[in-house]
Amino acid sequence: MKNKLNFKTCIIGEGEWREKLEKKIKKYNLNNKVFLIGLVPNKELVWWYNAADIFFLGSSREGWPNVINEALACGLPVIATKVNGIPEIITSEEYGIIVNRTPTDFVYAIQQAFNKKWNYEKIYKYGQSHTWKTVAKEVYHVFEEALTNK
Repeated sequence: MKNKLNFKTCIIGEGEWREKLEKKIKKYNLNNKVFLIGLVPNKELVWWYNAADIFFLGSSREGWPNVINEALACGLPVIATKVNGIPEIITSEEYGIIVNRTPTDFVYAIQQAFNKKWNYEKIYKYGQSHTWKTVAKEVYHVFEEALTNK
């Protein structure tokens, strides 16, 4: 595995950490490596997914994050923390890497992801299989089973 990676990071969205991130980017002279994109309309996210090599979600808590399904549906491998529903989405190392929420694990996973030969077609097909209709049917069956097995 390579020791040093040369890549750019685009952070999409807004939040309370923006000012702190701007200061860190400036402090560590990362202006040409880390870009705070801000809010992006949903209809334009597909372009960002398709321009990326990997998708990273380092959340401390999540339910069932749609952004992971969206990334997978674009054939994009995912690195995400193992919180709540995420391990139910990334069910195989063929689709992404599940990590603990530590800087060391983040670095290792990013290195791993950039050095791995991904089957983008398989990721795409897996992501495309999780449509709103499919997921709604799965949820319906879970509720139906719960109600019949009181």
